[in-house]
Amino acid sequence: MRLITRGLGYGLCSFSVSVAITLILYKFSVIHELPPDIRPLHILYAVIIAPLFEEFIFRFIPIKLTEIFTKRKSILWSVVVLSSILFGVAHGSWYNIFIQGPSGIILSVAFLRGGYFTSVAAHATHNGITLLIINLGF
Repeated sequence: MRLITRGLGYGLCSFSVSVAITLILYKFSVIHELPPDIRPLHILYAVIIAPLFEEFIFRFIPIKLTEIFTKRKSILWSVVVLSSILFGVAHGSWYNIFIQGPSGIILSVAFLRGGYFTSVAAHATHNGITLLIINLGF
């Protein structure tokens, strides 16, 4: 339960950073549209399926492989940054690197401090709050 609670905190942090960066990019006309309406299957995907899959692909595999082959923190953090950039790219346009990239670093910290399920809980929290805010029309 403690790991899930810790994940909620990381999720709130990740969400806050993403919102701030999204608003800055929107203000400077880098982003021209905000996300569309949310359907029920989007909720299932965004809050359960995507966090499980993406945390496995972008956190578990690269971080665990790095930990197996080296104990050097500089290499580990290089892998964290690279996987976070790829996490951003996987979410769409080039500007997603600046939105999901920092979130990827926060989720990596959640993974390193609490493990896979902490980062999944953080990711699910981030996505769940995002969907709630979009549905409320903000």
